Amino acid sequence: MLNLNVFQGRDLNSILSQVYTHVLKDGRQSCPRGQMVLEAPRPVVIDLESHRHPWTLMPGRKLNPYFAVAEVIWILAGRKDVEFIAYYNKNMSQFSNNGEDFDGAYGDRLRNWPEYQKQERGLYYSDEDTRTFQLDFIDQIGLVCNRLKKDPNSRQAVMSLWDPARDLKEGSKDYPCNNLCYFSLRDEQLDMSVIRRSNDMLWGLPYNQIQFYFIHALIAGELGAWVGRYTEFVQNMHVYMDNYPELLKKVQARLDLDRKMESPFTEDCEPFNGSMRITFSQFETFKRMFFEIETDWRCRYPTIKTSHIKQIAEMMEAQGVPEFWARTMLYIPMAYIAKKRDKPELHDFLVAQIDPALLWLVEDFNKKKEAV
Repeated sequence: MLNLNVFQGRDLNSILSQVYTHVLKDGRQSCPRGQMVLEAPRPVVIDLESHRHPWTLMPGRKLNPYFAVAEVIWILAGRKDVEFIAYYNKNMSQFSNNGEDFDGAYGDRLRNWPEYQKQERGLYYSDEDTRTFQLDFIDQIGLVCNRLKKDPNSRQAVMSLWDPARDLKEGSKDYPCNNLCYFSLRDEQLDMSVIRRSNDMLWGLPYNQIQFYFIHALIAGELGAWVGRYTEFVQNMHVYMDNYPELLKKVQARLDLDRKMESPFTEDCEPFNGSMRITFSQFETFKRMFFEIETDWRCRYPTIKTSHIKQIAEMMEAQGVPEFWARTMLYIPMAYIAKKRDKPELHDFLVAQIDPALLWLVEDFNKKKEAV
């Protein structure tokens, strides 16, 4: 009998080698959409502690911290445009149908979910249905916060990312892998559970951990709660065998050598609960100032200066934005722009200012590739 596999640990680093070993040693081959994959034979459950951190050290594969942070901001801002996120990861554009936006963008679905309201004239729901509707949008994150503020014991704090009206139709390049989020607020601790239909353990898993940690941190911050336990149910954990053959060899080699994937943090490290939380109003301040300077640096300014970014960070903090956001979450994407615009001294200055919780990952990403 095949049992459900549950992996529990402090953070993803502490259990990643177990998840890899399970898929690589016990997995079965499958070929969805003509692409060969090795998949876990049964669903996988990952259960992580409250004092986890979101950053993951990948064996044989470098996780891009610039893209990871930019994507978090992009998601929380409710955006779905290709232009912004493709600057930090050009491969993202291949998942857009029209080259302008994404069908399944998490931020857009969480913060701009379409709602149909009946009206006398307007948009027809379908050719067969003579009723007419007005299209409106709802912020699921905001509604979940309101529900838990009114009833902290509520069991109805649910957010949906899968839309049958859009996602059961064929033809899109972008169907959301994450489908449902549940929240439970008890004893001033907010626990989060996620149901995921599909997860590539080399490509999606580490980035999903980062994305949903910060969604968790935003809601906890708004509620004045601590970031609690995180549990995810993955229906299909897999790796694409054809897409990453060399990478897969590196991972397998490290597992065969029993080279442990250790977290850079120990039990004595300070919890990450406080520093990464942010309220709605604080995030709105951050978002407004971030996108203004980011657009200027990326698209318009002929010169970019250290004094400019320092001034923005100080202004953010003066308006109540938490230090981690006003420094690390601001500086990481801006350091990437400096890097792309061939400003190494500015890049190094910005990186030197970020939280140590992320500094090691930036340094690891910028190291020259080493042989396994």
